[in-house]
Amino acid sequence: MEVDPRIGSQPISSSESGQGAVIAVRASTAPVPPLAKKRRGKKKLPEDTTLIPCYLQDLPLEILAEILSYASSPRDVISLARCNKFFCHTLVNNPDTAFIWRRARECCHPMAISSRQRSAPDVASARIVARGPKSRIIHSLRGYVFAIRGQNIRAIDSAVEERYKDVVAWIPRLEQPVVVDIYAEFTFMIFSQSSRVCVRKTDWEQAVDELNRVYIAGDLDAYLEEKQRLADRLPVIMEHANTLLTWRNDRLKSTNITKKANKDFTKSYAMRMGWSMYELLQTQTYGTLFWSRLAALEKITKGDIEPIHATLEAEIIAIQEHRKRSIAERAYQSRRDDVEKHYDRLKSADANQVLPTLPEFRKLSVMKVMQERAPDATDISKDLRNSPLIDKLLKEDLERWREGARAGLAAVLGFPGWRTASKKRLHPVDRLTARCPHLDKKQRAREEWNPHKFEPDTKVIQAIEQILIRLGTTAEDPASLDAVKDVGTRLACVACPHSLRMDFNNAVRHCKRHDQPRFDLVDEDLAEVADGDAIELGLVAEVMGKSKEAQKRCGLRIYGCRHCRAMQAMAAVVASASGESNSEQTDNEQTDEQTGTAQTSTEATKTTKRRKNGVPEAKLFSFNGLRSHVKEKCEVLLLSEEALLTPHIRRHGITEIGDEDVFCQKDSETA
Repeated sequence: MEVDPRIGSQPISSSESGQGAVIAVRASTAPVPPLAKKRRGKKKLPEDTTLIPCYLQDLPLEILAEILSYASSPRDVISLARCNKFFCHTLVNNPDTAFIWRRARECCHPMAISSRQRSAPDVASARIVARGPKSRIIHSLRGYVFAIRGQNIRAIDSAVEERYKDVVAWIPRLEQPVVVDIYAEFTFMIFSQSSRVCVRKTDWEQAVDELNRVYIAGDLDAYLEEKQRLADRLPVIMEHANTLLTWRNDRLKSTNITKKANKDFTKSYAMRMGWSMYELLQTQTYGTLFWSRLAALEKITKGDIEPIHATLEAEIIAIQEHRKRSIAERAYQSRRDDVEKHYDRLKSADANQVLPTLPEFRKLSVMKVMQERAPDATDISKDLRNSPLIDKLLKEDLERWREGARAGLAAVLGFPGWRTASKKRLHPVDRLTARCPHLDKKQRAREEWNPHKFEPDTKVIQAIEQILIRLGTTAEDPASLDAVKDVGTRLACVACPHSLRMDFNNAVRHCKRHDQPRFDLVDEDLAEVADGDAIELGLVAEVMGKSKEAQKRCGLRIYGCRHCRAMQAMAAVVASASGESNSEQTDNEQTDEQTGTAQTSTEATKTTKRRKNGVPEAKLFSFNGLRSHVKEKCEVLLLSEEALLTPHIRRHGITEIGDEDVFCQKDSETA
């Protein structure tokens, strides 16, 4: 056994007796995808659309046959048959029109196509030639160029035993001249034309298995007689296939010659007119002419160009203008991206500076000039970062924008044209009462930024003014900014059933829960006694974060409701004030227990377990459980002093939980 160096490490059998060595070819293991059926559009034409009538279908069949006799190949006839049902029934389903297909096959360039088997009509032969069949080895057969993907097949040497030599007589194989002529570029696919045949690996294995089963069954003579009919037909099939492949090779050579000639003509004509060949081929008129002449193997001449010269020039001008617009649009988009990056740099440089929104930032005079520079100026990022002049002009534009925005917002807040010479009065926009309701992202995206589109938040402004009165200051006083920071958590909401204390920021949000919010100041020591643990500012925002630590803390059962605990504290005060009556009631309950009332004894025992020093213990939740708890409506029924100890709570009704609603009992960290 020798190894062909052109095939690499694949061995080739040296025995060439009988039918010769059999070289099996394994097709790609991936299945060939089925041909996707093209989905036809179902769009209805407008009512005012006038369809151009087809006069070709009104011609007599004799005249139509005479016209089709000038077709260069059956491809033109089959293209006409696919236009509509009329031509399909006339040319395909009509046996009387077989002479049209036969004449097109005989007049095909560069040589006539060999007729197919007698049982197959000329239409099927034309379809194979025009479209190309799909096979397990040849994957891409488009038009007249039959291409093979050599990387999807590999040669396998199989030493043919004496008992399997009869299989070679009827098994399908590749045409050896084709393998040598077409696939010589694949070094592992070169075979001599003498005596080797190339078959599929799966076909060979299937035939060998079938023959082995016949040997075991003992019906070899009947099996060989049946396969002899296939062996008799195989030379005819191979002869026809070789003829088609020879025609394909000649057609391919003629196509390449015609394509090269037409490309040379296109290039010379484009250079003579001052165009580029790419632009000329991109036009619809010349592109259609080029590819139609190539399909017919006809060369383009000067006489074909002169009638359409004006149309070609107009189409090339449109292509050039479209290219210029595309380049300008890409450069403009690049400059807009540079402006956006510079805007992000300004935001990250100082978080406290006031900047307009990005659309308003683009409207600043210096940014507008930078975005609308010459089309060839694509990169402006260096100028935005390093130019002192641009930096100075940008600062001036931002300052003018801030002044206009402050004046517009002051007018919205009820201070149009506000001016003062005093340095001890805050601008209306800088005051604590400068509050407007927020809009969601969708509303902000639809609206263009304008200070006159804002509206004052009346409820919040009134609540802030009420708090400032309690602090002994006013909104225009600069000292009010420090006063709300120093107040801490001593603000108490009087409108709540149980006065909850909070800081200023929580009070601004909390006031929207009530129709008439009222706040008061409480002493820090009294607040600790009344409300228990100190409020953890920022607890809700921290637990509702998206970090893993926040998610872990959210699941711990360490959070309690301040509303429920305030009510329990009130019950404890009432219980201590009426201690004697409670003692008598307890004695009466013990007397009832001694008389044998088991149900009362059980309830008293449960009540005792629920209480700690006469006050029920606080119930702890996970954070999500606490949110569900406070969202429910609240209705407390206090019908008697006993009801104060065990009040009937129906729910709270708080849609947005805040720091003032939650306490965290960290010594009870249970998941």
